[in-house]
Amino acid sequence: MKRTLYILTAMLLAAQPAPAAEFGSWLQERGKSAEAAAEPSDGAQLVTLEPGENELFPRISPNGNKLMVMVEKGKEQWLATRFANNGDPLALVNRDPQSLLSARWSDADHFSFQSDRASGVGLWVVAGDGQGLIRRAQELHGNVVQAVLLPDESATIAVRLTSEGQSPGTNRSTALDLRDISGAQRFNTWEFKGYRGYVVRIGRDGSEKVLAEGVNPAISPDGKRVLFSMPVGRSNHLYMVDVDGSNLTQLTSDRCNDVQPAWSRDGKWVVFASNRGEIDIRDPNAKANNWDIWAIGADGRNLIQLTRNKAHDGAPDVGTDGKVYFHSDREVTREQRQERQVATAVRGFHIWTVDLPKN
Repeated sequence: MKRTLYILTAMLLAAQPAPAAEFGSWLQERGKSAEAAAEPSDGAQLVTLEPGENELFPRISPNGNKLMVMVEKGKEQWLATRFANNGDPLALVNRDPQSLLSARWSDADHFSFQSDRASGVGLWVVAGDGQGLIRRAQELHGNVVQAVLLPDESATIAVRLTSEGQSPGTNRSTALDLRDISGAQRFNTWEFKGYRGYVVRIGRDGSEKVLAEGVNPAISPDGKRVLFSMPVGRSNHLYMVDVDGSNLTQLTSDRCNDVQPAWSRDGKWVVFASNRGEIDIRDPNAKANNWDIWAIGADGRNLIQLTRNKAHDGAPDVGTDGKVYFHSDREVTREQRQERQVATAVRGFHIWTVDLPKN
């Protein structure tokens, strides 16, 4: 009987209303949880914001201090550098149409870019501020895009475009206006209508070797491997291959498009743009239109989604600080505009960052 009374007493005490102070604290905690849920789930930070401009295809200098971007304003396009820490303009470095999507840092003070400035396509190197002597590092021929120098400049890795139904090397004289590609490939840099892409290694002597079918080549930090996107049916998957064409390895798979890959500075991670994320089944076009930034270990493990937004997130690059820089047309909030002292609403692409996984 006594035990029954003890149990009833305990139950009654537990059912008593909580003191007002405790109830207020509970409401505050619930309010904080609701506010946290309303915040962007990926925690992306805005880097660049200039009124009336789009900033795309970020490339971080080897020392992590400078950010190279393609800038659009009205019908004009140019290549510019920004301070990586706050996105403020630094210098306009190039207006060459072919440089817009081909520019890559070759060291902390120089970048390479494609140009036909000497009566033929070539890969050129110039100082990071666009001033001084411009040196041709590699002569190129035919329909070559997305060219990038190996670190020791012993060869160039590029994409050879060939007409549909032709094998590489059989139609190098086919006319292709690379300027149209530079201007038109505003987000999609992995499809070239009427052409197939092949990742090739071009030697200093002009010799050429096909490494694999694919586009978007990225050279590993040690200069030994090439990361790229290969079309497989209706999908695109990431692959790796040694610079001599050996050891072809598949990195990602699924019914999706994994494109625009980049290496982390230590070579342990690969970041890329993909439409593999969760889709809204009520929107049949969601999977095709929603692009996020993903990361995967260079060993093919630990696939992680880094951004979660209904916008177009693409063209990632990894800085020395472990941050992933990418362009996105996601919404810029009023608070973000006020921080940058921008009075009017802005739209279009700007550069954002998220953190790379720690492990």
